[in-house]
Amino acid sequence: MLVFRTFIPTTPMPERMLEGKKAVITGSSQGIGLGVVEAYLNHGATVVMTSERDRGTLSAEAAGLLLSRAGVHYVQAD
Repeated sequence: MLVFRTFIPTTPMPERMLEGKKAVITGSSQGIGLGVVEAYLNHGATVVMTSERDRGTLSAEAAGLLLSRAGVHYVQAD
């Protein structure tokens, strides 16, 4: 039998807890990777997104994020 537990912090997390930090998120053109990029940006990190996709073929969400947010960069990588 599988049991899933959810972690709920008892104290609120600081809103900008990653201020001044840098992160490289792989596979970040869609799905979970893109969600991680958004979360890191919301907490103040500078983020480098990587994916196999050409910048011109990114999902609308990823392209919009790159155009609208400071502190995010994209590198096509294999």
